[in-house]
Amino acid sequence: MFAVVGVSNVVFWIVVTTLLSLLPLIGASVVWIPMAAFLFLSGRPVDAVVVAVFGATVISLSDNYLRPVVTGHEAHVSPGLMVLGIFGGVLAFGFVGLFVGPIALAFAKVLVEAVVDERAAGAAGPAE
Repeated sequence: MFAVVGVSNVVFWIVVTTLLSLLPLIGASVVWIPMAAFLFLSGRPVDAVVVAVFGATVISLSDNYLRPVVTGHEAHVSPGLMVLGIFGGVLAFGFVGLFVGPIALAFAKVLVEAVVDERAAGAAGPAE
């Protein structure tokens, strides 16, 4: 998106947007909303609309709706641990690891919790 509208330092803006997208609620909108406003005020309304539409649809929708579905929002895994699962998955499996990593991490979390619960129940003694 940044290259299409002619923003300089494309790599910088991609890195900033990616890092900020990890923050809950505000995410990447901290980048694309001011950028759209700046482009509009700079006399580039078409570029501003492109950034705003792309940011509101592709970036924000993926952050707010798709990511919780893909990363298992209901799995109660902390965002930091989920990011670790994403990066670890990508390192281990390539692009497919983007999806496999968080799933494997959530599975490991459930498995560890089950073992801990089982041991705690065993340590409490037999039920009467």
